Amino acid sequence: MALALLQGTQEISYGTLYVYVGLFILLVVGFVATTLALARLIAPSSRSSREQGKIYETGETSVTDPWRPFPVRYYVFALLASACTASWRW
Repeated sequence: MALALLQGTQEISYGTLYVYVGLFILLVVGFVATTLALARLIAPSSRSSREQGKIYETGETSVTDPWRPFPVRYYVFALLASACTASWRW
């Protein structure tokens, strides 16, 4: 509509509007693709060093897989301890 006012006419065909929307979508997709490509080029390589990828926590080496599920019995024990502590106060 704004372009129609600048051109001096009030009506723009639907084909022209589709062209504007298509150009806008291409512009957005191009911007996103360019941003992602530049981020990949600038980012440090994740495969730079095997030692760098290791988990470092208090200087200890990891023994098991860090993504292993935490045993439920610890949660049950903590819940039981909390319940006993709460009932002791009453």
